[in-house]
Amino acid sequence: MAYDAYGNLLTKLTAELRKRISDKAPVTYTYDYERLSEVLYPKNLFNRVTYTYGKPGEKYNRAGRLVLVEDASGGEAYYYGNQGEVVKTVRSVMVSTADVRTYVYGATYDSWNRIRTMTYPDGEVVTYHYNAAGQIVRLSGNKQGRESVIVDRIGYDKDG
Repeated sequence: MAYDAYGNLLTKLTAELRKRISDKAPVTYTYDYERLSEVLYPKNLFNRVTYTYGKPGEKYNRAGRLVLVEDASGGEAYYYGNQGEVVKTVRSVMVSTADVRTYVYGATYDSWNRIRTMTYPDGEVVTYHYNAAGQIVRLSGNKQGRESVIVDRIGYDKDG
């Protein structure tokens, strides 16, 4: 493994890579202002992951935050709330060059910044229920107006 002057990992060569590919084929990491911007895996140039960060003034509280991760299968974009919490994730999957599928996930948070609801691509909304101590005690779902209980009861011991 090799690191830069700031302690960022630059290359990693595992025993598995040595065995399967070569002693000269490490995973390489690239940084932009101390932020990971690319991971390049050996052998196949499509085995690449890129990380994009928001520009100053960008909408949805994205300035300076991770806004997009792309790899050979597609990409995932992130949108943030006022406290930096992820409120929406958009995942695009490249099934083929002619077929890209997009899945949107959403989340809401309560005043304590605990997850309150999660909305899944199929439209189901899962609600998290908390006790007075702030512990999750139940999960319920609603899909197309049909209520369901996902987890009826969660118990905690004296240590929480």
